[in-house]
Amino acid sequence: DVYKRQRLYASIPRLPARYPLTIEYYRALFSGALGFELVADFTSYPALGPFQFPDQETPFPLMKPTEYTYQTQPIQVKLPPAEEAFSVYDHPRVLIFRKTERYSRQLAEEILGQVDLSHVAYGLNPRQAAATPERLEFDPWTWAEQRAGGTWSEMFNRESIFNRHPGLAVVLWWFVVAVMGWGAFPILLAALPRLRDRGYGMARLLGLLIVSYLTWMAASTRVLPNTRGTIVRMFILLMLVGAGVGYLRRRELMRFLRCQRWLILLTEGLFAALFVFWIGVRMLHPDLWHTPMGGEKPMDFAYLNAVMKSTWFPPYNPWFSGSYINYYYYGFVIVGTLIKLTGTLPEIAYNLTVPLLFALTGVGAFSVAYNLYGGHRRGALVAGLAALAFTVLLGNLGVVHLVRNALIGLGGSPFTTTIPVFADTVALIRGAWEVLVHGADLPLRIESWYWHPTRIIPTWPGEVGPINEFPAFTFLYGDLHAHMIAFPLTLFALALAVYWARDRRPHWASIVIGGLVIGALWPTNTWDYPTYLLLALAALVIGNLAARDRGWDRVMLQALVLVALSRLLYGPYFRHYLAGYTAIERWRGSHTPFNIYLWMHGILLFPLLTRMLAESRPLLRKTPHGALNSTLIGGLVFVGVIALVAALLDYQVALITLPVGACAACLLFWPGTDATRRLLWLTVGTAMALSLAVEVIVLKGDIGRMNTVFKFYLQVWILLAVAAGVCLGWVYERARRWQWEWRRLWWIGMGLLAFGGALFLPCGIRARAVDRLPREAPITLDGMAFMRTSKVIDGALEGREIELAGDYYAIRWMQDHIKGSPVIMEGLAGEYHWGNRVSVYTGLPAVIGWSWHQRQQRIMLPDPLVEKRRGDVNTCYNTGDVAYAMKILKDYGISYVYIGEYERAFYDPAGLEKFDRMAEQGMLEVVYDNLGVRIYKVQ
Repeated sequence: DVYKRQRLYASIPRLPARYPLTIEYYRALFSGALGFELVADFTSYPALGPFQFPDQETPFPLMKPTEYTYQTQPIQVKLPPAEEAFSVYDHPRVLIFRKTERYSRQLAEEILGQVDLSHVAYGLNPRQAAATPERLEFDPWTWAEQRAGGTWSEMFNRESIFNRHPGLAVVLWWFVVAVMGWGAFPILLAALPRLRDRGYGMARLLGLLIVSYLTWMAASTRVLPNTRGTIVRMFILLMLVGAGVGYLRRRELMRFLRCQRWLILLTEGLFAALFVFWIGVRMLHPDLWHTPMGGEKPMDFAYLNAVMKSTWFPPYNPWFSGSYINYYYYGFVIVGTLIKLTGTLPEIAYNLTVPLLFALTGVGAFSVAYNLYGGHRRGALVAGLAALAFTVLLGNLGVVHLVRNALIGLGGSPFTTTIPVFADTVALIRGAWEVLVHGADLPLRIESWYWHPTRIIPTWPGEVGPINEFPAFTFLYGDLHAHMIAFPLTLFALALAVYWARDRRPHWASIVIGGLVIGALWPTNTWDYPTYLLLALAALVIGNLAARDRGWDRVMLQALVLVALSRLLYGPYFRHYLAGYTAIERWRGSHTPFNIYLWMHGILLFPLLTRMLAESRPLLRKTPHGALNSTLIGGLVFVGVIALVAALLDYQVALITLPVGACAACLLFWPGTDATRRLLWLTVGTAMALSLAVEVIVLKGDIGRMNTVFKFYLQVWILLAVAAGVCLGWVYERARRWQWEWRRLWWIGMGLLAFGGALFLPCGIRARAVDRLPREAPITLDGMAFMRTSKVIDGALEGREIELAGDYYAIRWMQDHIKGSPVIMEGLAGEYHWGNRVSVYTGLPAVIGWSWHQRQQRIMLPDPLVEKRRGDVNTCYNTGDVAYAMKILKDYGISYVYIGEYERAFYDPAGLEKFDRMAEQGMLEVVYDNLGVRIYKVQ
């Protein structure tokens, strides 16, 4: 193996730091450069009588031995080289070298010192080495190409009319996405004939997904680089294919456009309204950083910029130079493709991307519920609009819960009683009296209005609380996380499931689209993939159950093709992805109380339970024989007993998830149930199963059960929101048959619940608009504009204020003037602080970024790899030793050193002063110096 590597790297004058010392050592030894000479060469080949069989290849010339060689000279029979396990272990070639006068310690250090030995101290165990053969690092050629490409000024023109006037960029985005949708719709028209809207509500998403996928695949297979030119080619290809399919289906297309004009206009109107509405929300709080409630926008923005700047995929890691992103990054490819195509400045595009996803999610929910509803068109319209509202416009009852707790706290505890909730009710009334009559203020922090509804689950002391997030909070908070980008994809997967459940012999084209859409969930937000894949497979089975001529062989084949395509289409991603969290374990901490579960999901459960009870009543009536119903009733009683036992074991959520899940299962498997209703109850049952699962198990390595609840509760919300919308449409049609009193009482109850959920957005939007870093910051779409007027006070700075204007203008200069994607060194800080802001806003690769996020990506690698880099960066800033600092700069291939007010606040002034001395000595060059920021270029 050493011989092979020697031949491979023979032409490299100096090996990159990441390659082993062994290779450099043998090259210097065999060439004589190290100061040794070959004195003996012992080779014993297999022989048969006078015939000898040389079975070892000498891949590079050796110096002739000066003293002795043991080689017989029989007749040689030339054969291909033998397998190494035979030649090396059976009769290895032995070489003996002798030190000469040319050898010296200084010579050895000079030759072998070219290799970085830092990794040796942090060796991998065999399992780690097998799982991470590349250590998530690029080979030197790919890394050189990544650094050479991605020039920011070539991708984005700051002076374009769309970037100088963001209002025009809004129109541009709407138009480009609409054109993509029109190009993709003929494909959906042909592939999904059994849907009411023929997939029109998903056309925009499919168009964007196709263009981004083709670009990603071309760059992943090194066919074409990730440039605007490649994106334009794929855009044109989509339009040509769409036009071709549309021409072949022109009669069907024209008939749909003529008969469904109102549905097309409604879908377009809903998308435009949602898009513009959320752009207004983002303008009130566009800032891409905030302390302490800013979230992880810096990480999202850094990764988004790095994905757009990467020449090839996987994209380089902006927070660990020389490595690639080991994360479900594909969502950034989807939105980054649109950003690069339109040339919108990233700091503006970020605040257009969130509204775009908001609109795609809302329209997607409308489309799924509209197609899933099995009744008249008016009921389907109500179902679609209700699902849209449940999904993106309503929150849970957390705001009501927040105000209730605040009023109780304000009213105090006047007495103790054994009567449940009586004391709290009295305290609530007293607190309301204080507010309404005496003008008392609620003792609430401003961020509580949007933060509390997602942290409503109580925990034990010292335990990290779970996150019960829902889409309205996701979009309001504005972190461009993987789960936000995946929302429209999950709804597209549900739309395909509706089609497969309704069509007894689905088109193979729909299976291909399903592989593309469902497969995208793994590299976009892995948590969603198993849930929606299983729902899709179940939908294929449901559709076949409704067929008279059931073709199970065809269903099995389609299911296998769907699963295979969902993996094969994203093969380049899996070849480089290292999954660090792959095991589950039993959860032994606190659990969700029954009443809290109702505070979170009561809005969605109310219409669901109404329809469930209405449809269950006929099943419980006695038949002439009564056997089936007796079995059913007995089964439900048994489930109720299990639920009570689980509640006694502190699994209180089982009191609702088990009965509702059991009823959903009964309705799902009841003979004669149509396919649409089967799929409806399947989604409800899945939501109940997920709700109970997070009470029992947790992802091993999670922080408490924070992310487990967080990720699966979002799936629960999406599933219940669509199902609740369908059930609300059902109630809308059926309620006219109810008694007037019951009908009025039901709508009053639903209205009160909806009002409680509707409080979240107005309260949250106001709180976000007020809770900005600079209160006087402008209303804009520019996510960097806040820096011009902001000051930051870091807890580690002992109250010192740092103005961010210097960073603002320095970052803009770097965007406009730095060519390619060279490595930079910038000051570090803890997670969520102002450190690493240069790599965030430029996308340039830094030596190291946020510690925990990089350790999460490298869970199979030793932690010291991350901490060593952080230590080296801090040392480079603090040390006064010029030679040592220069060594660090060279070891990491750093091209630019950034020193701003943040670095001056954190690092030793004497250490920072050395950079000026290095500039005087010609090691560095000052390329920027303004408003307290100085940037050095390494010579």
